[in-house]
Amino acid sequence: MQPLISLLCSGIRTSNWIKIYKTLEKNKTKFEIIFVGSKKPTFKLNKNIKYIFSTVKPTQCWEIALRNSQGKFVMFIADDIFFENEHLLDKLYFQITNNDKKLILSPSLLLNGKKHNINENRHLFGNYFSPILPFLIFTKKAYIKEVGGIDSRFIAVRWDI
Repeated sequence: MQPLISLLCSGIRTSNWIKIYKTLEKNKTKFEIIFVGSKKPTFKLNKNIKYIFSTVKPTQCWEIALRNSQGKFVMFIADDIFFENEHLLDKLYFQITNNDKKLILSPSLLLNGKKHNINENRHLFGNYFSPILPFLIFTKKAYIKEVGGIDSRFIAVRWDI
């Protein structure tokens, strides 16, 4: 069955990949994870995890993952971030399909085992009137394609903001 959600990752921390999968495996919504990077895993991947070898820059890896994804929805993830809610994909899918607006959703996260402070994602750090920037965006794949995909002039992380 084709996945509804494609999680796309520029990744080299192969030791985290199974841990990331385990934080998501209880979701009812069908998903795939696509890892792109220069470090090949030394273990067998689950059937809904793909690995693509590439030596290009991180943002270019995300574009490769995007082009190889099958889901209607995409989420750009990192391989050093773990999800706080084991039904995260089900909740994100519910939110985005029950709204007729163009949305970009951003989940709550655990960084180093602790809940991430969303105020650290403000455009102007420490200014509580400054907008909060999304982290690990979740949106319709069509919206990313509508704006032309990922800008090839960006090569590092945080290209999405």
